[in-house]
Amino acid sequence: MKVTRAPRTRQHQAGMSLLEVLAAMVILSFGATVAFTWFNQSATALAQVKNQEAELLARSEALEYLQHINPDLQPTGQVAMPGYQIEWRSQALHPAVKSVTDLGTAASYTVSLSRLDVILRKKDTQQDWVKFQLTLAGYTQSASSTSSFFGSGGGGHPRYKTCIARLDVDV
Repeated sequence: MKVTRAPRTRQHQAGMSLLEVLAAMVILSFGATVAFTWFNQSATALAQVKNQEAELLARSEALEYLQHINPDLQPTGQVAMPGYQIEWRSQALHPAVKSVTDLGTAASYTVSLSRLDVILRKKDTQQDWVKFQLTLAGYTQSASSTSSFFGSGGGGHPRYKTCIARLDVDV
């Protein structure tokens, strides 16, 4: 006698198994971790770029201000700017020397070269924000003289002669 078996029928599930749900959650969590890490790195890089831009702008404004000072007359100082404060201290690099006109006659000024140590401080924290050095020419009127460029008559006003010689930046 022959035994016949009933054909097997597959039962179809409506939905997903627990194992499939767990696998999908693991894949989704890896994807979310990568996306959030990338977003965090982008936000950090953007904040660094904004800070560097603010530093460059403040440094540029400070240079614009400092090029008009005479380190022989103002060896130290502080100036309040919007959002930060400029502080400088100068040190003579060479002793002052008597200046000479282009014609070789003695001029009425002594000139010197000074290094300015500049610190920019944020107003809200008063912590050092940006530091750099600047080399400036300074001058003082050494004697009351009426000699001009040509050696006689006339004169000049000392505040019209300031120049920046070199900028040394600490990065």
